[in-house]
Amino acid sequence: MRSSIPKILFLQFFIFCVAPLFAQEKSDFLIASSLRGFEILNRYQQKISDKEKSSFQSYLPSKIINRDMFLSDGFTSAMEISVEQQTYFLLLNEEKQPVIVDPVGDYKIIENADLADDVLKVEKAGRVKFAKGTFSITKSNSVFLNKNVIIREIFKKQNNVYVFNVSDGEYGWINYSDKSAITKIASDKISKEITIPELIVEKVAEEVEKINILYRKLFSDLNQMYPEKNEPPEIYLINSAREITLNLPPNFEKHFPKTVLYLVNELEIIITGTPFSVVRNNDKLQIKMKEQI
Repeated sequence: MRSSIPKILFLQFFIFCVAPLFAQEKSDFLIASSLRGFEILNRYQQKISDKEKSSFQSYLPSKIINRDMFLSDGFTSAMEISVEQQTYFLLLNEEKQPVIVDPVGDYKIIENADLADDVLKVEKAGRVKFAKGTFSITKSNSVFLNKNVIIREIFKKQNNVYVFNVSDGEYGWINYSDKSAITKIASDKISKEITIPELIVEKVAEEVEKINILYRKLFSDLNQMYPEKNEPPEIYLINSAREITLNLPPNFEKHFPKTVLYLVNELEIIITGTPFSVVRNNDKLQIKMKEQI
């Protein structure tokens, strides 16, 4: 009789060494209709401002890193989350639930979801359902996406996928049964397919105009006080659909470093939770696709 030991050893090897390689990585996610109602700390465990809170989009998914932990003080209970690879902490109450300081919405924790990160393109209209601003997708709260819409997967739960609709800048769920209705975009072609949502362009333009107005007034006052007249520095915005470029005046950062730091910070707040990043390039600031999304 042939020994079954080799078969048993092979089975054990497959279960403990090979099978995990094919297992889908899983995580819990918190989805909130508004994060403004939570007590949120940044990675330095300091409270973030109301302005930064307001920059978080509705239904922005937060990956839960640690469901229940203590902060560095040793007794404050918190939940560690990751939002677009940025670490934050939500304070927890005695029931180990997030502390709500302003009841402006609701939230839900999606447990044991499959992580996903493909960028997809809708190839057929009327085949892919999309539900934004909700914790689940149903027939009544979903609409069909148009052809050529670009979406970025975040996680999967059963037959539904939570995504960022890059084409309109909204988070939501998709569901589809026709596999040919969607194709995966190759990583080297992603930046050519994705355009920056108009809402981001408008917010960036508002910040640029605030700074330009400030310097126009400042130089107007100075020109009235001194005989030498100087033109105020002007920041110009160029939107090429796939990236936003802010052209700074020559030596602007040298003369006004705090203004540039302020502007970079405001831009990063605006694009929080999106697949875009701020890039500094000499006398330019650019918002473009992240190299890895």
